[in-house]
Amino acid sequence: MHAPQYLFDEIEAHRDELSKRSRQPADALAKSLRILRGHVIEHEAADYEDHLEKAHGLLAGRDPKDVPYVALALALQADGIWTEDRGLVSLKTSSYTGPRT
Repeated sequence: MHAPQYLFDEIEAHRDELSKRSRQPADALAKSLRILRGHVIEHEAADYEDHLEKAHGLLAGRDPKDVPYVALALALQADGIWTEDRGLVSLKTSSYTGPRT
């Protein structure tokens, strides 16, 4: 799995809320996040910055916080994005004409 580097910073910033919403004790949540982090390749903004404009256009009218995730998917030429976000699930990228491998 791949994610923008700041993902875990955001999770940490909202740890109390996530703990409450997931009904998991903070220490259990922290342990789960350590395990998850071991399976995620974190990418600096430089890895996807060339795709930010395209991602912003694809997400017009949607949550701008999703732009780095879509830009990273475009940069990696990913087949898709794993998400529970209905706004991203309905996103159509058929207009993307970049290279495919």
